[in-house]
Amino acid sequence: MPILPSPVFIPEGAPNQADAKKFIDFMLSKEGQEVIVNDVLAYASIKGMPPPKGIPAIDDVKTWVYDWKEVYRVRDDVMNQMEPILQRKK
Repeated sequence: MPILPSPVFIPEGAPNQADAKKFIDFMLSKEGQEVIVNDVLAYASIKGMPPPKGIPAIDDVKTWVYDWKEVYRVRDDVMNQMEPILQRKK
């Protein structure tokens, strides 16, 4: 299974940085990660939290490690192959 990072950040110059920081702090808290697990149905970023209901524990699945440099190198080829499929073109 692929494991995709989900970065979170506050853009430079964001108009309400204090509230943005509160939101990020919440999402990275145990309570926020419970939202991720229970509502988004994704694995928490906090170790020791249970997986989403019906999904195996992260330690019980074989993960796919990305070679990000290779992904970046072949991105145009992949997009050229995927675009017709996604747009239902032949």
